[in-house]
Amino acid sequence: MADFTKFCVRAAHCPALPVSLVDFPGFLVAFFFGVRPSVQAAGEIRPASGMKQIKQIQFSRAALRSILLLNAIVSISVTGCHPFKSRYAMDDRVYRAKYEEGAEKGDIQGKLKQAIDARHTEGLKGWYLSGGTLASSDSERFFIGAEVGYENYLKSYLSNRVGATLFHDGDQGFGGLDLGVRLQSPTRLSPFVGAGWLNGVSKGVRDASGDGADNDEDGLFDEPGEKENFPDAFLTAVYPEVGVHFWANGSGRATFFGRYLITSDGRDSDHWLLGGQVTIFQR
Repeated sequence: MADFTKFCVRAAHCPALPVSLVDFPGFLVAFFFGVRPSVQAAGEIRPASGMKQIKQIQFSRAALRSILLLNAIVSISVTGCHPFKSRYAMDDRVYRAKYEEGAEKGDIQGKLKQAIDARHTEGLKGWYLSGGTLASSDSERFFIGAEVGYENYLKSYLSNRVGATLFHDGDQGFGGLDLGVRLQSPTRLSPFVGAGWLNGVSKGVRDASGDGADNDEDGLFDEPGEKENFPDAFLTAVYPEVGVHFWANGSGRATFFGRYLITSDGRDSDHWLLGGQVTIFQR
């Protein structure tokens, strides 16, 4: 970490470096994406018509800076600026081919790049196990569930997935097929947004105290409060999703996400889903 501090101090005073210490995240943007932060000359007056576009660009830059700076902080925390540990994905042949030699000990820029870069993910495919808690919008019912599925990276920033999911609260439940797509940054710590489509069958419970059957199989018929399970209805839901990925290495990824399920049964049946996912990829 001492080398990192020295680099920042030099950046604050050395005109040969692209940015100052204050604009260090902007340097990361320039370094990774080949975009140099624009500099307004002293006394320059920008046209009023272009101010809206400039503000949008500044906002986009600020958001991108935040993501890259957070990646740098996390990667530095995990690797300790160690010249070998910063190459976190050497188990992947694409990443290994790019960073086989690795950055030199004093090359902080190179170390940050190889600690953050996750563009090797394009073409990866793998199985995942997911679990979470499903809560109704009025928080009256909570369901625990799991999902097993397959995810595919079409691009380093775009993935799709398909899975079989099941949620249950002891009385009622839902099982079905989950289809989704995610748009993410090609970085080790990767925020994402996504959307999905869930289709399946829900199971409900109803009063069975007068149907003449032993529904709970205890040898007694039509007990007070006796209930039976029944297939409720076909249920479909669409959902927006937000979350974050973290790559432990070149093939293992942990994910945390939140979804809001908008169901075909009406707004009273909408649910929040908070969960996690572990995925093992291969080429």
